[in-house]
Amino acid sequence: MINANLYIREQREGTVNTLVQWGRVDPAHAYASYDSTVKAFNADGSIPENGLRQVIEQAQKELGVTRHVSLDEVWDLAPLREAQKELSIKVK
Repeated sequence: MINANLYIREQREGTVNTLVQWGRVDPAHAYASYDSTVKAFNADGSIPENGLRQVIEQAQKELGVTRHVSLDEVWDLAPLREAQKELSIKVK
């Protein structure tokens, strides 16, 4: 997944072509989808904290959850850190 993320970030045309062919969407929608989501993950494969917070808040709204949900309740960075180490990816 980390390698796929790196490819997506570095290969806009290849990624869009995959969306068009595999996802069977028209090129305009594929470019729009790419441009709106390419930065959902950091280059090291992690999710930006503010992005994850937004996902949590949206899920809370949809599910009617009113209590505070901490990031520690929904993410464990240990598997990501292990994969980053194996891939020699330096964490910022």
